[in-house]
Amino acid sequence: MSQKSSSSPAKELKLVSNRPASACPICKQPAVKPHSPFCSRHCAHIDLGHWINESYSIPAHEAMDDTDIDAMLEQADKDGGLK
Repeated sequence: MSQKSSSSPAKELKLVSNRPASACPICKQPAVKPHSPFCSRHCAHIDLGHWINESYSIPAHEAMDDTDIDAMLEQADKDGGLK
């Protein structure tokens, strides 16, 4: 028969991170595990509010109209096109 180890496999596994502790993106306090990357539930909710209110956004460029493309093609034809 095989002998069972006295410790469970879950206790033997340890996650090790070489990253330094991060700061809360809202208040810059050290992050706490249950709320990581935030320091508290309060800061996590503030961040969620920013997302819901669309405060976080990535600026987008307006797409060109077909008329802009047509004008550019006409100008290219006048300039002699591709050489």
